[in-house]
Amino acid sequence: MEERQDKVSNEHPESTGDQSGLSTPAAGGESKKMSALARVIGVFLEPSRVMDNLSAKPDWLLPLIIMLVCSFIFVLFAGDVIRDFALEKTSERMQVQVDRGNMSQEQVDQIMEQQEKFMGVGLYIQILVSVPI
Repeated sequence: MEERQDKVSNEHPESTGDQSGLSTPAAGGESKKMSALARVIGVFLEPSRVMDNLSAKPDWLLPLIIMLVCSFIFVLFAGDVIRDFALEKTSERMQVQVDRGNMSQEQVDQIMEQQEKFMGVGLYIQILVSVPI
């Protein structure tokens, strides 16, 4: 572990910035806040600098917004497949209940109708609730 920390400190000498636009800790251990774009690029190019910067100055709003937008785009394109799969599995489970005599077919039809109405909006609501958690 110590060896890794030594390696990291040797790889990133203290300075106020470099040509990539990524800032590093300044003399005295004080670090400048990296821009959002520098953090996104830095995650791939210099992850240890980004992590050091995040530990000194945490920021959660931009990553949350990025995750929400990506999730909405995913549901926009894959929502029909997800909805159809979920409805099929629900229908199968309900049919088992009909076969056992626990529910009537009319009850199953009513439940499935309600599920179909909810699934369109439900996926987007689920994103709003689950992504921030």
